Amino acid sequence: MNFKRLGKSSRFNKLVCESTKAIDENNYDVAVKTINEALKLFPENKETRFYRITVQVASFQQSEDPDLEFRIIKNLNDFIKEKKNEHMLYYFRGIFRLHKQDFSKALKDFDKAINYCENIIPKYYLGRARCYGCISMFKEAIQDANIALEANDSLIEAYILRGKCSLISGDTNQAFVDFQKVIKLRPEDPMMHIHAGNILMVSGAYDQSIKAYSNAYKLGGVPMALFGRAKCYVALCSIPKALADVSNAAKEDKEKFEIDLGVLEVLNSLSKVFNLRIAQSTASEKMLKKEVKRLSDLIEKLNLKGRNNFEVNNMKLVENIDLDNSPIFSVEDLILYRGILKFYLKQYKEAIKVSYNEESRIWIVLTL
Repeated sequence: MNFKRLGKSSRFNKLVCESTKAIDENNYDVAVKTINEALKLFPENKETRFYRITVQVASFQQSEDPDLEFRIIKNLNDFIKEKKNEHMLYYFRGIFRLHKQDFSKALKDFDKAINYCENIIPKYYLGRARCYGCISMFKEAIQDANIALEANDSLIEAYILRGKCSLISGDTNQAFVDFQKVIKLRPEDPMMHIHAGNILMVSGAYDQSIKAYSNAYKLGGVPMALFGRAKCYVALCSIPKALADVSNAAKEDKEKFEIDLGVLEVLNSLSKVFNLRIAQSTASEKMLKKEVKRLSDLIEKLNLKGRNNFEVNNMKLVENIDLDNSPIFSVEDLILYRGILKFYLKQYKEAIKVSYNEESRIWIVLTL
């Protein structure tokens, strides 16, 4: 069929269909180009203009192109100027700004979306709750999550958010109730069991936490389930079991788990070293020196990672209000272990040495 012979409306519909097909194929550049052609035919079509913005956002999530970000905000701003009372537009701009971690502007958009809407729309309150959570206003985040759940008691995302905020705020009972609810609503989702395991671990219920992480791993083979279970094993002083779990988790993501894996290998080896030291053997002294070297290498690597990634990782943690990725061992732990080993090697001066940490601007004990 000759495209030019089609009527204006038919050409418009054909272009919209082509854009939709391009999205299904993840070809966002073609999708945006095609929808722009459609808008030349009907430039004031409200639904299509909004559709173009959603396509641009999908494309931006893949490319993070700053020029595309500018066009998205410009299109939303222009749209809002024409439709100042359109609450959905404020909500959508708020979500985009939340994604870009522009929290103050995102909050203003969510406020306007809520104020301009006569009814309670749960996702508006959930959006604002997420924003509050990102800036550590957990009380306000929980209040908005409550409102969202009163309007829709099956809104899983609101239970998750309230559970995380409650956990961070120290209300482990409420957090546990929320994630128990989520598990009932989404029993086959391994992440829900991981969240439950996190809460139980923070509460000190390690045996129950291990069961939750084990269920998560059975359901989805998620490495973070093994990592969470390993934390419980460390707390219970079951180093070989912790080492086995982190070793398996590291098969999926070596870089993510390499520091904790290295420390656990050292600790597992040290259990043999201290048995040897009963006889004060030369072999045990050599092994201690070897583990001091390994710890020093890990400390150097961890410090380097911290300098390069602290800002990004910290912001990511805040954005997701998530505790799943917190490491087992900090640099201070490694320094402490190395100091203990140097003490046993009778390197007392080295064991009490201190140094000024330029990153944190504090004095830290290097090898206590």
